[in-house]
Amino acid sequence: MNEFDVQKRYLQCVTYMITKLKMFDQGFRDYEGRYLHIMDTREATTGELVELKTNFKRSLINFGSLVDRFQELEAPTQYQQQHQHLIWIYRDYAAAVCDMIDAFNVTDYAICHTKQGSGHAQQTRSLTDVKQLLAEEYQIA
Repeated sequence: MNEFDVQKRYLQCVTYMITKLKMFDQGFRDYEGRYLHIMDTREATTGELVELKTNFKRSLINFGSLVDRFQELEAPTQYQQQHQHLIWIYRDYAAAVCDMIDAFNVTDYAICHTKQGSGHAQQTRSLTDVKQLLAEEYQIA
């Protein structure tokens, strides 16, 4: 495989990871909306609530495994710095989501709201950082 083919395949992997991030992010937003709706209406049993949290945590673990595999990928020389930066952003995003999940376990509304707000802010920063990195460093729009 020549250098051009290696670069092309690597950029395809980057694009795949972005697609997975979008899917995961939408899944989390759906989970969060469903969870908040359940908490407001009390329409779910404790078992259903636990199952909802368990399913989302499983998705988070799967996303982490995907990031681990992406980290193991050997990036072409000109993309090694961007590759490490992208991994850092993915991990930062996952940490923000973990903080938001933890916020759901807090019974004090003010603390829950604060944790959720900081998690949302970091989540948004991470998504913005990915877009900026793609546009400026990878030159992918």
